Amino acid sequence: MLMVLAFTIIGGIGITAWVFLLATRAIQSNRMSDSVARHLSWSNSRAINQQYSYSFAYRDTVTQAQTSATLSGGGGLTADAFTSLKTFNSLYTFTNPSAYIEPFHNLRKIATTDNSVYYTRTTAATDSTQPELVRFYNFQKSYPRALLGDLLITHAKPTGASGNIYISDNIEVNGRVLIYGGAADVSGVAAEECLNLSKTGTDTTLNIAGTAALLPSNFSSYPIFMAGSDGAGTGAVTDGTLNILKNTNFAVNSVYTDLTTDTLGYYVLSSNANSATPFASGANIDSNKSQGVTGTATNGGSATSDIWMKTGDNNPFSAYPEPTTSPYNYSWTKGGSAVTILLKSATQHNLYITSGVTQLILQGQTNAADYTNAASLSPLIILVEQEIRDIRFNGENSRPLVLGLGTGTGVTCFMSWSGSSTASGGGPLRWRLHMINQYRNIYLDDAGGNGVDITGSLRTNWHINCTNSTSNKIFNFYRDSNPGTLTTRLPRDAWLETVISQ
Repeated sequence: MLMVLAFTIIGGIGITAWVFLLATRAIQSNRMSDSVARHLSWSNSRAINQQYSYSFAYRDTVTQAQTSATLSGGGGLTADAFTSLKTFNSLYTFTNPSAYIEPFHNLRKIATTDNSVYYTRTTAATDSTQPELVRFYNFQKSYPRALLGDLLITHAKPTGASGNIYISDNIEVNGRVLIYGGAADVSGVAAEECLNLSKTGTDTTLNIAGTAALLPSNFSSYPIFMAGSDGAGTGAVTDGTLNILKNTNFAVNSVYTDLTTDTLGYYVLSSNANSATPFASGANIDSNKSQGVTGTATNGGSATSDIWMKTGDNNPFSAYPEPTTSPYNYSWTKGGSAVTILLKSATQHNLYITSGVTQLILQGQTNAADYTNAASLSPLIILVEQEIRDIRFNGENSRPLVLGLGTGTGVTCFMSWSGSSTASGGGPLRWRLHMINQYRNIYLDDAGGNGVDITGSLRTNWHINCTNSTSNKIFNFYRDSNPGTLTTRLPRDAWLETVISQ
């Protein structure tokens, strides 16, 4: 009897405990169901919110009405209206947010080391009647990636071109290599970091010491918008194509737009140098011409002019004879002109070169005082649209310089650096330079033999070669840590970051 009674008592306790446990599990499952439903609603809201931004907010001067949606599983979403949004317009920064109607009413100034990243924002929230109210803050970042440490950026080849883009083994990147799309042979480049955003994501560089392959950054891929080959109508692209020098379908993010709207002004070099007025007339374009005054173009100007030139049927500069080694050799254009640009001049204008120039000489600074002073000058933009085969860099340059080399269907351009360092103790030539190469085959040449340190970047969708027959790291890229107004003179990339807040 006692045993039966004991089992009965124990069984009662067990059944009671089991019932309580079952009830607790039921409550837990019910709460988990609510939690799953809420998270599903939040995730759906976030997905729709991001899709809304991706679809509408990366065009040029776009206006959208407020939109709202009710999601299955409960909850709603509201995306605020915006008017004349210009994500890529570099004039709008978070320190100047009131120049147009802001798309989202909840501006958050997030501290950044460079203090100049442009943020726009939206709120898209679950229905306020729901148990929890969740807001999604979209931070649309628009900034030149070259100033964020992406010093070598490769793009997909133009439509119809096949094969890998080859980047010379003679390049060292003291920053990150960014592979936007397509395939890039950067296996001989030394770099601190490599990020591959292409579909395969297999291409990578050497480590910075050049001793072994670098493990690519294992970041999740996210859309990065820019002006590409298909910029018409729908705005920016994410396919890795490159069309930022003069994209008439997406002018807001083109070098040409920055060049022509800059307060510095610009010259157009567009005529054969044997004509009476070879280039656009302008003050100090050479010593023989000023505003409205014409003169002979032959041997015009001097080393004190902003721009000077020499013309002839043969190369008139014995110091810079045409390169003779294939495949970067060429013959001097009959009647062509060798044009020298004085980079240290405070009155120098931006340059848009479309024809008439056979050899372009960028005259840098040749003494320490000029080198120091040039660093404070306004950024200079030189956009080369014609197929110049020969560009020379003489001396050093601390002035912010953007050099765009336009489409030439792969025609080779020889780029040579010469002169001596103005630094105490000598060393590599120092050049502050951001290069954008669109469909041109480039050969880099270190005529001085001491190497070239480039504070800036290289963006390309075609091959970058070197005349050196070894794999020595001759051309070394470093980040521009004090870009100043370069932030408004370089093409910008844009991406979206979403922050969830309750």
